[in-house]
Amino acid sequence: MAAAEVGGGLEREIQVNADQYRLAGLELDVLDLEQILRQANQDIPAGRLRMSAGEISGRTQGRFAGVEELPDLPLSGEDRADSLSLVRLGEVARIIDGAAEERLRIRLDGRPGVKLSIQKQPLANTVAVVDRVEQALDRLRDQGQIPPDIAIEQVDDQARYIRRALNNAVTAAAGGALLAMIVVYLFLGSLRRTLIIGSAIPIAVLVTFVLMATFGLTFNIMTLGGLALGIGMLVDNTIVMLENLYRHQRRRESPEQAADGASREVTGAVVAATSTNLAAVLPFLFVGGLIRLLFRELIFTISTAILASMLVALTLVPALAGRVSVRREGPARRLLNRILEAAQDGYGRLLERLLPIRWLVIVAFVASLALTAP
Repeated sequence: MAAAEVGGGLEREIQVNADQYRLAGLELDVLDLEQILRQANQDIPAGRLRMSAGEISGRTQGRFAGVEELPDLPLSGEDRADSLSLVRLGEVARIIDGAAEERLRIRLDGRPGVKLSIQKQPLANTVAVVDRVEQALDRLRDQGQIPPDIAIEQVDDQARYIRRALNNAVTAAAGGALLAMIVVYLFLGSLRRTLIIGSAIPIAVLVTFVLMATFGLTFNIMTLGGLALGIGMLVDNTIVMLENLYRHQRRRESPEQAADGASREVTGAVVAATSTNLAAVLPFLFVGGLIRLLFRELIFTISTAILASMLVALTLVPALAGRVSVRREGPARRLLNRILEAAQDGYGRLLERLLPIRWLVIVAFVASLALTAP
């Protein structure tokens, strides 16, 4: 906690309203009265008492124990040569034990209150600070240090916005993973293979958490947002590996041969695709200024998620998918195959008609250069 600011409420104030005419009769003014009060309300050192076992420091207590002692404070008499009698403070001034002027009023539901604003350290965790404050309040209530007639209510809590943002990020990540599994099921048409990808997603996320902890990253809006964006990329390498392994299994190869052959064939492609994605986002880590400060954790989380997906696709997916037997394709898979075959045939026929037209190829090339130009 960096600071605690109290606002509102009544602050005790002892007022000494002196009679100017009586002070003038004693040849005193307000400044003299202030000096007398200041000198009378202090402790004076009384020296040291040396003993064989040690040394004890002493002091003379001179501070006021209560407001009732103020009227008996002597202003003149034995210590003043021009005074004939002892004059006390209560004879020349009126002492009021009251409250200072209320310059700030705090109201909660129409009732007067006191506001306590707690500010955290710059590098402290907001949610952790709020939890500690709530625990301290509960401990004070349990110990009976807060009177029962005093109600403490939270008016503003910055942690609630952070919690909502984190919950939204977690919900988005979970929803993205679920939608990715649904899309994968539509393309694969196999529940078992979809579950393999579904199990690869949390394992890749766990690997991402390990890498984040290694480099000192914490859970916040930026890292969870990057993780939510990276979940869609987690299944790319997995699908490539799974489809190639499925092709080997259609050849009636053994599970070990299919897993080994499929992983060997697409390892280079998976590594190349992962490197391409990393090359697209990693340069943002070298950007300076405010942009680097804002997006460093986001880019790093996406990069670690992509790297984790490559590790899972090259290790876990072949080991699991090789044990799944090849069965007759389901209706969803057959329908998707027909759609893809029709799209491939149509695309092939389109290329056969367009490629002989040389000037059209040149125009398309020039147009692509124009679109990529800054």
